[in-house]
Amino acid sequence: MQKIYLTAMTILAAAFCFNTASAQDDLMQGAKGEAKVEKEKKGFFIQPTSVGLSVGTSGVGLEFCGNLNKRFNLRAGFGYIPKFNYSKTDEIGQYTVKTDYKTQAFQLHFFGDWFVFGPNFHLTAGVAGYMGGKSTARSIPVGDYYYGDININDDPERMGYVESKVSLNTIGLYAGLGWQNLISTNHFGLSLDLGTYYALTRPEVNMSTTGYLVGNETNRQQLADNLKNYRWLPTLQLGFNYKF
Repeated sequence: MQKIYLTAMTILAAAFCFNTASAQDDLMQGAKGEAKVEKEKKGFFIQPTSVGLSVGTSGVGLEFCGNLNKRFNLRAGFGYIPKFNYSKTDEIGQYTVKTDYKTQAFQLHFFGDWFVFGPNFHLTAGVAGYMGGKSTARSIPVGDYYYGDININDDPERMGYVESKVSLNTIGLYAGLGWQNLISTNHFGLSLDLGTYYALTRPEVNMSTTGYLVGNETNRQQLADNLKNYRWLPTLQLGFNYKF
């Protein structure tokens, strides 16, 4: 009877030691797995968080966002204003002038967000590169123009036009504020950015004339002076974001 008791105790002890060793091995494997995952996470300096469509005064574009930590985000994206045309007719004294406008713009930007008070409101600073930004205005007198008894505007080509071109290819500094999650679900969010760019160089201005209007290109410098302070570029953008 004593032998049977000792045998049973030996079997139970062996089983306990086996189960303990197995449990310890599982814990070690789990710890190693968690450490590996944590190491992999730390391997990325920036954690990608979202990609979104941006729409506003800087055009339409895409933007990518990543976390540095709970307080700081980094964003990179672009804005594009596609080429579009429109016309306007103005009364200038006793004359009527029709102006045809064409404009387009493209910029790349890099932002840093600082979440001051919580996970939504942030202050933003950044830099942008403007490439291929240009606007053209061609002004044409319309109606009858008389020199004495002679109508000198009976042939538009003979009357001619004044064409002004303004180009902006520069680096801009950005400062602003925004809200990351005005509306938020598990995977989608609505964001808002309000701020201004400051262009480091002035717009480039050129002017050309034809027909009877030749000579008016001397007004180029006046137009350049009028636009010399056109370096503050306010912007308002809405973002429709997909969160990873």
